[in-house]
Amino acid sequence: MSIWSRKKMKETGKIRMRGNYWKAVLAAIIITFAAGSAGMAGGASVGSSSGASDSTESVESSESSYSSENTMGNMEAEETTDDEISVISLKIDEMTDTGFAFFVFWVVTAAVIILGIAVVIDVFLLNPLEIGCRRFFYLNLRENADIKELGYVFDKSYKNSVKIMFFMDVKVVLWTLLFIIPGIVKSYEYRLIPYLLAEDTELDSKEAFAKSRELMKGNKWRAFVLDLSFILWNFLSAMTFGLVGIFYSNPYQYSTDAAFYQAVKEESYDRI
Repeated sequence: MSIWSRKKMKETGKIRMRGNYWKAVLAAIIITFAAGSAGMAGGASVGSSSGASDSTESVESSESSYSSENTMGNMEAEETTDDEISVISLKIDEMTDTGFAFFVFWVVTAAVIILGIAVVIDVFLLNPLEIGCRRFFYLNLRENADIKELGYVFDKSYKNSVKIMFFMDVKVVLWTLLFIIPGIVKSYEYRLIPYLLAEDTELDSKEAFAKSRELMKGNKWRAFVLDLSFILWNFLSAMTFGLVGIFYSNPYQYSTDAAFYQAVKEESYDRI
């Protein structure tokens, strides 16, 4: 019976990462970028909103200044009646409301466009690349894998892989919106789908989800603890502005994750 302890998985991951170091670093950078793409899109949206807000304040300030100067001039000339002042104030309010609505419209439009572009890039480019990266780290457990594995999906059942990964993302997001904890549980339940597709891109959706659920049955907590074992590395990476993550801890962790997949797969064979 195959017994893979957490220590064995991490040792295997570290040894194989070091054996093919620079290619492992490149593959890890791509996976990390894929995972963080949604967050970067959100940041860009916030930035656009802030810029629009500043512009609105500038317009309002200019209109306020114009109103003040115009009123002062009228008072000095003693030609403006109370009714005329009310009409001018009303027009200024209408201009301000129109300007604010205009900027809100463009901020929302920009946010929707940015989000749409991010989703398209994630679905059609980053998800397939993630499968290729997972394949790289899995093959690298046995021998030095070639960097060409990163583009594996683009030549092998691309549409099927895109569809399954998209459904996986949607299910995790919906469960997370419902309750945060079930979303985390589902993310661990579907954790092995990219590896399953990396071995067989022709798996249908139902089979991919079923296999991942079966392999992760009784192993979700084990995977969670394995992830927690890298928390100090993640903290050190944050302290070095990501340098430790890029050049060591990220490829080390992804290589270990591939060893985890190998472990649960071997143990599932032993149970048959």
